[in-house]
Amino acid sequence: MTLWVARPDTAHARTPDVVPAIDMNAAVSLSEIKVGTDGTIEGTLRNNTGRKVGDVEVLVEYAWIWVNDFNPGDGDPGYSTKHTLPVELAPGASMPVNITPLHPLVERDDGRYLISAKVVGYTRFRWVTPYDQ
Repeated sequence: MTLWVARPDTAHARTPDVVPAIDMNAAVSLSEIKVGTDGTIEGTLRNNTGRKVGDVEVLVEYAWIWVNDFNPGDGDPGYSTKHTLPVELAPGASMPVNITPLHPLVERDDGRYLISAKVVGYTRFRWVTPYDQ
């Protein structure tokens, strides 16, 4: 039986870390959010860390707010969805993002959407290699 042990100089250069949830929005933020009439979200994704990050996960909530909470209508059209953005951001970098709803938002008289978005996950790389420059 052979046991392989990776030495630090031969280990993979791109090992992801797990980031505590409390630090999530401070580390990678979604700001300057604008919501279109069709539910499309535009904003700026910013890496506030000192390390390269990638595969940023954004939770978008299309919450349905009833006009009359005591007598709601049939079929709540609200939903949530998580989008993984296949991006890589260098330390301090930012980029525009555009997220469209999975399906068209319904128009009804018995309520309205309250739309929000936040970063809920990402990959942070430990080591920087000459290829990341």
